[in-house]
Amino acid sequence: AATPRGIARLEGGRWGPTDLDAPWRYCRALAVVASGRALLCGLGDGPPGPRGGVVRSEDDGRSWRSARLSAMPGSSIWSVATAADGAEVALAAAFRGELFRSEDQGRTWQRLPRTFTEVRAVLVA
Repeated sequence: AATPRGIARLEGGRWGPTDLDAPWRYCRALAVVASGRALLCGLGDGPPGPRGGVVRSEDDGRSWRSARLSAMPGSSIWSVATAADGAEVALAAAFRGELFRSEDQGRTWQRLPRTFTEVRAVLVA
């Protein structure tokens, strides 16, 4: 569960916090990588916040590590989407209009040249 204070995980019928290795805790979006074991979370320092990032988990959400972005987003990452067909492509959108693309299942991200006034959701089709 993405929460304003981090990521919570249900295990053994109880919700508990996860190890979130990131400078911020305001989590907005979750996505499952098609391989099934990796997860992505878009987050930032508040709504909409002046900074954001993406964290990745490779152990079913027990621990999270910051992904590498080519540029610092100007707001929280509001939406994250992955390819359902098993491709390694993922998209992330910052609330204030920046778009980022990953071609390695969310490990690294490149900022795309096109920006919008505001972005609420992205989809990889």
